[in-house]
Amino acid sequence: MLAYFAGFFLLFCALIVAPALLRLAREAEPSEQLQARAESAAHDAIQGRLPLAFLGALVATGLGVYARALPGLRDRSR
Repeated sequence: MLAYFAGFFLLFCALIVAPALLRLAREAEPSEQLQARAESAAHDAIQGRLPLAFLGALVATGLGVYARALPGLRDRSR
């Protein structure tokens, strides 16, 4: 179950950061400074929103366990 939580957490973090990185990729030309700018953009996008990703992962994992929709957790009896 912890693996599902970690996967959902990383997914929600990626969904939060993706718009900022896509905007940067469309505007910037490839250069050596692009990586530093991307790291800064990702940090700025996720800052303050980690609790939102944590809560989203908690809810998604909880709903998946409750609905028995997650592989590996279906056959367990309550």
